[in-house]
Amino acid sequence: MRKSRVPSAAFRNRKAVLLDVRARRNTTRKRCRARIFNVIWKTGAVTALIAGTWFGAHRLLTKFFYTNPNYNICHITTQSEGILTKKEILTATGLRAGMNIFTIDLERARKGLLAISQIQNASIERILPDTIRIHVQQKKPVAWLIFGKNSKASAPFENSFLVEQQGTFYKPLYSLSRYYSLPVIYGIDPHLLAVSDPLATEDLHQALELLRLAAQRQDPSLLLQSLDLSNGYCIKAQGPSKEVITFSTENFDEQLDRLQELTRFCKRTGKQIESVNLFVHRNTPVRFGALPE
Repeated sequence: MRKSRVPSAAFRNRKAVLLDVRARRNTTRKRCRARIFNVIWKTGAVTALIAGTWFGAHRLLTKFFYTNPNYNICHITTQSEGILTKKEILTATGLRAGMNIFTIDLERARKGLLAISQIQNASIERILPDTIRIHVQQKKPVAWLIFGKNSKASAPFENSFLVEQQGTFYKPLYSLSRYYSLPVIYGIDPHLLAVSDPLATEDLHQALELLRLAAQRQDPSLLLQSLDLSNGYCIKAQGPSKEVITFSTENFDEQLDRLQELTRFCKRTGKQIESVNLFVHRNTPVRFGALPE
C-alpha cells in the first residue's frame, strides 16, 4: 500500500502567500470602491447644497426685491444743464416709472445717454427704495467750425459743427441759445481734417489757442467774432466792431498785447479801428474808420 505524500513546507508557504495576496487584492478593491463612493456622495451632497442655496437665495431675492412693489420706480430726477428735456432723457435711457429699481441696467442706460454727441458725461444712481437720479454734463464748445469759404451764413446751418478746446468737433442735435454767441472758425478743408492732416489740424489748434488767450483777458474789445484760416500763414479775424485783424500764427500773447494797447488808444482818442495787421511787429499798419453814428 502506497503512502500518501505530505506537502512540503515550501509548498505550504507558497500557498499561504498566494492566499494572502488574493486577500489583500480583494481588500484593496473594496477600499478603492469605498473611496470612489465617498467622493461621489460628497460631490453630490455639495452640489445639491449649492443648488439649494442658490435656488433659495434666488427665490428670496425675487420675492423681497425683484418683484417687490415697494421697489418700483416712482421718482426720476434729472439734471441736464438745459440740453435735454426729461422726456428725451428717459427715451435715451429706456427708463420709466413702474420698473423695478434692481432690475434696470444702469450702465446700459448710461451708454444710451453718452451716444448723444453733445453729452460729455452722464451718471445714473439708485436711491432706495424708489428713486432714480440722473445727471447729464454737456460738452463745452468754444466755437463754431464751418466748412465753407465764408462765415456770412448764420450758425447753425448745414455745414456747421461745434468744436471743443481740444479740437474735437461734432454735429449738434440740439441748439441752445448760448451757442449763437460763439465765434466762427472757417476756411479749413473738411477732407483734410477728416484724414487728420497735420497742417489742417495745426491750423485749427492755433485758432482755438488764439480764442482761448483772447477770452482769458476778459476785455470786450478783444472778443473775436470770426477767424478765417484760408490763408494758412496768418489768421484773419473779425473783432466786435467788425474790424479786420490779421494775426501771425506765432506769439499770440505779444500780438494781443499790441492789440489791447491799440484799443486803449482808440478809447482815449475816440477813433475806430477799421483794420490792423499784427503780422508786422514794428510800425503796425492800422486803418481807422468813421465812428458809427
